[in-house]
Amino acid sequence: MVGDGSQTLVLAADPPVVIEQYDELIQCLKDDFRVIVFEIPGFGFSLPRSGFRFDFTKVNDSVAEFLRRLALGPYLLAFPITSDLG
Repeated sequence: MVGDGSQTLVLAADPPVVIEQYDELIQCLKDDFRVIVFEIPGFGFSLPRSGFRFDFTKVNDSVAEFLRRLALGPYLLAFPITSDLG
């Protein structure tokens, strides 16, 4: 999480692009937004728990729980991978 903006922009890293490759984009956005970049379980270098199902409902529930725990909403979401789920 980087930035001091009044709006929270949440980006989901989309393989093969990993979180570290968002550094330049984050630098461009951090003055206008609070920027959060995360990996959905099993994407990038994150490992899902054993038995994690990669169906739309399970992934959606995981992301929703992540956002609830952040408690920084409302959010602007940029999730390029969602078009591949389902």
